Amino acid sequence: MDLLEYGPQLKLIASGHNPTTRHSHHILFDKPLPLEWQKPTGPPQTILVWATLSTNLSVTRLSLTSEEDLFFQYEVELDEKMYAAMKTSQCLTMSFRDLPAKLTHLLQDCALNGSRYLAVLKEDGNGCPLNRGTLHFITREMDIFHSLMQFPVLRPSMRAMKDNMIYRYNAAKRRLRVMYNFFQESGAAVVLH
Repeated sequence: MDLLEYGPQLKLIASGHNPTTRHSHHILFDKPLPLEWQKPTGPPQTILVWATLSTNLSVTRLSLTSEEDLFFQYEVELDEKMYAAMKTSQCLTMSFRDLPAKLTHLLQDCALNGSRYLAVLKEDGNGCPLNRGTLHFITREMDIFHSLMQFPVLRPSMRAMKDNMIYRYNAAKRRLRVMYNFFQESGAAVVLH
């Protein structure tokens, strides 16, 4: 038995509802990408985060989580009113209708070409747990940095964080179970030959 045969199972291991997405949302991007995490104290660090971008007709939602740190969870929901304020303050030219495609493109660029496109999360130092920050999408051309887009991100409620942790824990258990079954079957196949 080949590990490639387990591909569909590995894709379906998160068969439960992912609490970082809404039932009525269409998922546009759901992949890991490098993120520069700038905390109020200490040097910035680059971590691998899981970015999930989803949308429906009225709201575009981005969620960032990390398997290395269960408490690293940030999200933003952009509606037309919030985007209009962003568009004015940042001199953006695209319409709200084009925002999901542009964010998908930016996330793909950050995931595939991390040396040229950067996602940077700057945490605010005002809260006593840190519960908000600003996500910046930046491009680098010949050591000159240009901001492409930025928006505020928030930590979800404790209930939402707990639900997300439970989901991720159970997804990791399912991944381990699939891999365990694969190795059991491949070990048995070796003994039989």
